[in-house]
Amino acid sequence: MTGARRRTRAAARTAVRRAALAATLALAPVAWGQAAPHGAPAAPAGGPAGGAAGGVVEVAPGDDVVRIVAAAPAGTTFRFAPGVYRLTTPIVPAPHDAFLGTPPDPDAADALARGGTILDGSVVLPPAERHGDVWTIDDPPPYDGDQHGSCMAAFLRCDYRQDLYLDGDPLLHVASTEHLGPGRWTYDFDANRILIGEDPAGRTAALGVAEAALRGNANHVRIEDLTVRHFANPAQRGAIHAYGDRLPVTPGHAWEIRRVTADANHGVGLMAGYGAVIADSRALRNGQLGIMSQGGQGTRVVRNEIAHNNLARFTFHWEGAGTKFRDTRDLVIRDNVVHHNHGPGIWCDRDNVGAHYVGNRVVGNASTGIFHEISYGALIEHNEVVDNGRYLGESAYAYVFGSGILVYNSPNVEVRNNVVVGNWNGINGLMHDRGTGLYGPWTLANLHVHDNVVHLPYHPRGMGPQDLPGQGGGVQAVAGISQAGGLDGVYTDAANNRFEGNLYLLEDPNADAWTWGDRGLTFDEWRTCGADDHDHRYPGCAQDPGAQVRFVAPGSDVRAQAERWLEALR
Repeated sequence: MTGARRRTRAAARTAVRRAALAATLALAPVAWGQAAPHGAPAAPAGGPAGGAAGGVVEVAPGDDVVRIVAAAPAGTTFRFAPGVYRLTTPIVPAPHDAFLGTPPDPDAADALARGGTILDGSVVLPPAERHGDVWTIDDPPPYDGDQHGSCMAAFLRCDYRQDLYLDGDPLLHVASTEHLGPGRWTYDFDANRILIGEDPAGRTAALGVAEAALRGNANHVRIEDLTVRHFANPAQRGAIHAYGDRLPVTPGHAWEIRRVTADANHGVGLMAGYGAVIADSRALRNGQLGIMSQGGQGTRVVRNEIAHNNLARFTFHWEGAGTKFRDTRDLVIRDNVVHHNHGPGIWCDRDNVGAHYVGNRVVGNASTGIFHEISYGALIEHNEVVDNGRYLGESAYAYVFGSGILVYNSPNVEVRNNVVVGNWNGINGLMHDRGTGLYGPWTLANLHVHDNVVHLPYHPRGMGPQDLPGQGGGVQAVAGISQAGGLDGVYTDAANNRFEGNLYLLEDPNADAWTWGDRGLTFDEWRTCGADDHDHRYPGCAQDPGAQVRFVAPGSDVRAQAERWLEALR
């Protein structure tokens, strides 16, 4: 090939990358609860959910809904009048059932005034009696002492499924009276007594009792315009749970969950897979996860708000997060707003293949923003990932956890056209010895990170995220590959991990902010990091052809300067 032809092709590649960056930087800000502008999802295979074969049944508050549903034929449509329906046991759908509520008033001043159809899993408690600085309620409904999950050190009762609520807001369950205070409560098993650390007078106290709002493994169930709240579902179970209630897990296929709010339930807010659609919904303040999916092909999670989950403080690395997906094929996670969850934001963990993360806004989550772990091929594109990973709090917070985007022991992943700003780390790959899954070894190979805008804030050396206590070192890297256990093959040509054409924005011009070959590198070293490798430990390690770096003032509004940087690229 002649030099002129090489230059022509190089110029064409550069033009394509610049156009991709322009599209990425043009992502418009989206208000909480709204979707980023992107294409609509395709309809799930398998036919429509919720038919009219069983006719229409009108239900109203005070009706025995569980009994009414159990007595109706499959394919019945249940229309719920507005109001609160208190359940003590789950509704069990039949195939093709539909559950249609009344939407809440979006303009109401607060959650209690919004109305609509509310399925509530709690029972109202009698007034409390004051004893000094503690208020007690004797002989409450039976309290389940079973435990499930792993709690953060300061939150050792996250694994009890029943929560206490004051005027709809969950209180934090602490282990003893010594830890009581405003917003906290404890249960005395010996005395069968609830103890509250603040005066509940004038407010409604309620205790979660029902294990789910809707639960079962019927196929093609449709749920629309409901609020499900205050359910005492254990960790790893949903307040809406499209699976059977016994092991081994038996799923329901092709559930449709639309315009549903799952608020302040103990375990998972919404849990469905196997071709389910979870769309235009809100998963807020749930104790463990907002949304979870386990198994099946073609599940779509689109245009949802997922916020303030892991309220009970399960450990991040056990399973406390905004979302969690496992054993899925061709999962689509599109146009969601995922913010301020106490853990990772969007998380695929174990044997997911063909996942597509696109058009999401992932903001202010305590750990990694988008996390693809011990899985397989994925496409991560056109996401806006901002201010994630600022909380330490756990000893496992080492290496490059807290990245905006982290690919961990997962081959064949492409990361392109994302804006990654203000996170503890940027876009990184991580390799440990994690074994083998359904589709081969969990390894880091064929990672292709290109045409992203990646910003790294300035942090003084030695500071962990938020400068909070913890044992993890909290490595900081705008981009690169890290490994543990002598797995140096991750850096070789055979692994084919590569970065191309990214724009890096740094607040520290002297930072060795890139990682490769167990070393921190400056930008110049990053682009030629194999040049002085006389022992050839890391052959073929020259990085990021076409990459550029810009230095920005600490604390500046990086997003506001995007157009100027884009012009500089041109």
